[in-house]
Amino acid sequence: MERALEYPGAIVQGTTRPDPRDESAFASPHVRTIWVEAPGRDTQTCNILYERAQLARIGGFDERFPAAAGEDIDLALRAQASGAVLVGAPDALVYHAIDALSLREKVQHDRKWAHLVYLVKRHPELRRQQLLLAVWWKREHLGAMLALVAIAAAPRRPSALLGLWLYYMTERNRYGRSAGARSRAIREMPAHWLVEMAEIGWFIRGSVRYRTLVL
Repeated sequence: MERALEYPGAIVQGTTRPDPRDESAFASPHVRTIWVEAPGRDTQTCNILYERAQLARIGGFDERFPAAAGEDIDLALRAQASGAVLVGAPDALVYHAIDALSLREKVQHDRKWAHLVYLVKRHPELRRQQLLLAVWWKREHLGAMLALVAIAAAPRRPSALLGLWLYYMTERNRYGRSAGARSRAIREMPAHWLVEMAEIGWFIRGSVRYRTLVL
């Protein structure tokens, strides 16, 4: 509240951390939770404040957004376009549940990310501001694709295996930089690669549906 008073009309985002009561769920390689450093690029609404007048002025959430994917980013972008600034309130902390998922559950959960392509179509400035090389939603997707190309090309061109090294460099610090953390990241790398490839598949599906390329 203090930050809101300090910056009238601002979007104020607090910090979100996985709920320590659910910490045992992190034993699974696939989880659903939220971790936000205030302010975060995705402006998740699990811990954010907008003034009522501002929401009324911009029309609130756009109900045309499909499948609960990207509507929070769209709201923040429209608010900022109307003059609001995004500020962080790091001391405003909330906890988010951690759900352990199977590989199949994780892949099915991530199918909604196909609709992030609609977000980029609505806000093409995101290509310059957030997408890697104006196409890739996150660097893990590019790394996973390089690994696939490396595997496919290796029988004819062994030097292509460099792509696997680049993917390793992308994923090696998933759990931290200690020896134990990197050991776990290596063990789980094949499972995470499958998830990243599935996500790319969902993005391709969204790209076809919304006629704009995002991977």
